Amino acid sequence: MISPLAYIHPEAKIGENVEIAPFVFIDKNVVIGDNNKIMANANILYGSRIGNGNTIFPGAVIGAIPQDLKFRGEESTAEIGDNNLIRENVTINRGTAAKGRTIVGNNNLLMEGVHVAHDALVGNGCIIGNSTKMAGEIVIDDNAIVSANVLMHQFCHVGSHVMIQGGCRFSKDIPPYIIAGREPIAFSGINIIGLRRRGFSNEVIESIHNAYRIIYQSGLNTTEALKKIEDEFEKSPMINNIYYICAENSFKPAAKKAKIITIESVADLETAVINLFQNEKIDAVIHSMAVSDYRVKSVADISSVSRSLNKADCINDFSIEQAFDENNLIKQNKKISSSIESPIILLEKTPKILPMFKKLSPETILVGFKLLNNVDLNTLFNVAEALMNNNNCDFVLANDAVNIKSDIHKGFLLHNNGRKSEFSTKQEISKGIVSAVMERIDNI
Repeated sequence: MISPLAYIHPEAKIGENVEIAPFVFIDKNVVIGDNNKIMANANILYGSRIGNGNTIFPGAVIGAIPQDLKFRGEESTAEIGDNNLIRENVTINRGTAAKGRTIVGNNNLLMEGVHVAHDALVGNGCIIGNSTKMAGEIVIDDNAIVSANVLMHQFCHVGSHVMIQGGCRFSKDIPPYIIAGREPIAFSGINIIGLRRRGFSNEVIESIHNAYRIIYQSGLNTTEALKKIEDEFEKSPMINNIYYICAENSFKPAAKKAKIITIESVADLETAVINLFQNEKIDAVIHSMAVSDYRVKSVADISSVSRSLNKADCINDFSIEQAFDENNLIKQNKKISSSIESPIILLEKTPKILPMFKKLSPETILVGFKLLNNVDLNTLFNVAEALMNNNNCDFVLANDAVNIKSDIHKGFLLHNNGRKSEFSTKQEISKGIVSAVMERIDNI
């Protein structure tokens, strides 16, 4: 239901089943999804993007221009995910040229008077208390609880599953899993109750506790403490192993839990995947490897092949393959010598890897990737959704090559429940994928 007393710009896009109360102002260049409730006197300004199932209370202002002198009127957005409660007088400013977007994820509660400044990133499942103020470009990871009247300096990073006591102010990062409080702000123990509510076992909580004892109570400097933790906490009950399958010359992670499996061909990849699934319980697969549809079967010299074909009674697929078999100069995965003056390459289809995962283990969470070049968003999404449906993926990262420049990497994580998450850097993409996978695992 949309009140006739609300103002909605004719260019604004409003989804299905949206309730808009009297005296709401909705500007142009605004996109609002389905099943949202927007209460009286809320202002949804230029550049706002609102997902599905949100409730926005009276007096909230979303998408106001940043309170930042470097802002020059550039195009930017304020993006709200799904199922958020945005209480009275909350303000969420647009981004600046620094990142271009201010983002609030899914399933968050922003209490009365919260301010989210330009280019901030608030994750999923967070609770932000009354009158808490966030400066520009802060990051709050998933499931953090920030109490009332907290002041956050710009660029600070708040870890996941933390609890920050009311009235604190800080200008440094807050590590995950802890309670932070006092003045000046300090480590005040592990957020035990919060971790238990999130399903962390006592064993895992104790491991976290022991790690922080080393950091804060051992007398070691940070480098020494982290080295000691790495040496003494090799085995985690949460993650047994991370298997990393890659080519010999690929980047390889240094983490001790990462078990490296090197391959040379798609056939090697197929064998490695089958062996893993036969011997291990695999919770999730992130399949970001580019696999060609065809591979080199053999290479022969044109003159040799021609002579063999001239001897054949008729030219058909069999005679062609036979000619290659007879005159094959090089096998698959070997370097083609420059001595071959006129090489002819015979290709064969590679095994389809992506559909293998769900066939081997239907319960394994699968993340696929789709990269296109210079297409519109509808085309990109349609192709990515087809990949998802055809291969029973849980998620697909859809991206366009024109949006990949250095650390800038715009991508969209498509969920098989219809949700979409947008990212603008490689770091955001990696964190977003891990967060989505872990959330899915928690809900299984």
